[in-house]
Amino acid sequence: MKITIFGGTGGVGRHLVGLALDAGHEVTAFARSPDKVPRRDEVRVVEGQLDDADALGRAIAGADAVLSALGARENAPEQVELFGAALERITQAMSSHGVRRLVSISGAGVITPDDHVTIGRRVIGLIISLVSKHVMEAKRREYEVITGTDLDWVIVRPPRILEGPATGTYRVLPDRPPSSSISQGDVAHLMLACASGDQWVRQAPIPGY
Repeated sequence: MKITIFGGTGGVGRHLVGLALDAGHEVTAFARSPDKVPRRDEVRVVEGQLDDADALGRAIAGADAVLSALGARENAPEQVELFGAALERITQAMSSHGVRRLVSISGAGVITPDDHVTIGRRVIGLIISLVSKHVMEAKRREYEVITGTDLDWVIVRPPRILEGPATGTYRVLPDRPPSSSISQGDVAHLMLACASGDQWVRQAPIPGY
């Protein structure tokens, strides 16, 4: 497959690049800082900013799937508009170039209409919203943008992400977190699986142990 990755220099993104290459995929990484892209000699790198429509188009054209590991860099109000606008541009570019599959990272704190929500989960969600209000708003905005498209999207909603490699041994539920945390590598593993698999299309699965 030809895969375009956004956010490939971050924690989950670096694992995503590595797993995709190890699986034999052709990888294009969109990055502000190309020197930070892992295994750069094996990757086609498109340098640009998230507001550069031409650069986004060059990165997405010809791809079989787009994987976004983008995340807010700080808990600040401007992150909401920044990442909402970024996903709008990415999804528009995908539509323009006929790319259907989008797999994007979100968080278990983003509640969907079909979720099973316990009192405990509501309390945890409230705490997260208080501590990381703007990060959560950014993720909710991304969710609104993506689900408003007609793309074959998957929104992966991990609980707390910890450093660690892919084990490939985790559970995935449609409506609740299987556990309180998961490794960066296993989030990337699920995202890559969703790039070609149809099980979770137009759903927001939650991985855990």
